[in-house]
Amino acid sequence: MDDLETKKFEEVKKYFVGGDFLATGTVRKRGDKWSYIINLPYDPVKGNYPQIRRSGFALKADAQDALMGALAAIKEGSTAVQAVTPPLTIEAYLTEWLTAIEPTVAPRTHETYKYSADLMTPYIGAINLDALTHEQIETMYHALQDRGLAPSSVHRIHRVLRTALNRAVKRGTIVTSPMVRVDPPNGRIEKRTVLDVAQAHALLDYIKTKHPASYIGVTLALQTGLRRGEICGLTWADVDFERGILRVVRSRQRRAKIGDIVGDPKTAGSIRSIPVDTELLTRLQDWRQRQLITTDSTYVMSHKDGTPIDPMTLARDMRLAITKLKLPHVSFHDLRHTHATLLLQANVPLKIVSERLGHASIAMTADTYSHVTENMQQEATEKIAAILHRDNS
Repeated sequence: MDDLETKKFEEVKKYFVGGDFLATGTVRKRGDKWSYIINLPYDPVKGNYPQIRRSGFALKADAQDALMGALAAIKEGSTAVQAVTPPLTIEAYLTEWLTAIEPTVAPRTHETYKYSADLMTPYIGAINLDALTHEQIETMYHALQDRGLAPSSVHRIHRVLRTALNRAVKRGTIVTSPMVRVDPPNGRIEKRTVLDVAQAHALLDYIKTKHPASYIGVTLALQTGLRRGEICGLTWADVDFERGILRVVRSRQRRAKIGDIVGDPKTAGSIRSIPVDTELLTRLQDWRQRQLITTDSTYVMSHKDGTPIDPMTLARDMRLAITKLKLPHVSFHDLRHTHATLLLQANVPLKIVSERLGHASIAMTADTYSHVTENMQQEATEKIAAILHRDNS
């Protein structure tokens, strides 16, 4: 007899016939309507995992009943259920895609994907997924650029849409992706605003007296290039005082209505070890002793009572200092860019800078700091000219 299973926490139904998997069905809510998705076994002929979708149910119970009927039809060998599957729009697909990938990506990454999807929806959201063309996508890019969206933002939308549609191809929802025929938008990265050495010193001097905890965070950002979440994720166990190394193995973020979220750093390359100098180690030791007066905190960035410091606190304290000192408008993340820029200007090899930043590739570092390396190229030109110059007079 067929064995019908219901998984806890999910509206998933599975059919097994003679021990062989036949299909799974999922009920979920999109907007104010309910829908179901049936995942069929791998099709060796088409080379994909076919899906059957139906949406527009007013009640969850209606969607469940329809799902059970569809699964029963599949069990009897019927394919008629596929004929009543309505077309899936881009907006509906992106909503389902965002839900599916949420457990597998960092919270900030998911927010970025959702933001990109929201920007796309007014332009291509109503188009059926299997009818989307490369011309429509490129028209959207032009419209977004015309409304003033930065080139890097439009290029990020391109990457997000490409990722989403590639998944649709892999799952058998569409046969091919129109992205293969799309000309990528110009992803030129705008020149970063960074601090010079004197401005960095002024910031450190001011924030040290006003916000001692944030002073440690700003110091770490300027001297190591760590991201804000990585700084807030540092524990004292990650600080090797004997070897002079910081181990970056986690990121801590805060989300409204959720609280602290501790997870892996942004990318696999972000898990790294960074050597630090004796002066910074001394500052960290002094900060550790100051913490121990009131409590034994796990995190480097913590309050007197041992509770972790909200990453937004670092951004707020720095913003107040920047305003007070009338320094160039920079964000906390720009301290990371300042770190990289100062290293490159000091002729530190690009590969070393890339490793310190935890970039996925050296190409990413080169693209991000092309404005710095262009100046270095000019200096190199002048140096080689001086080396080979000879007086022909």
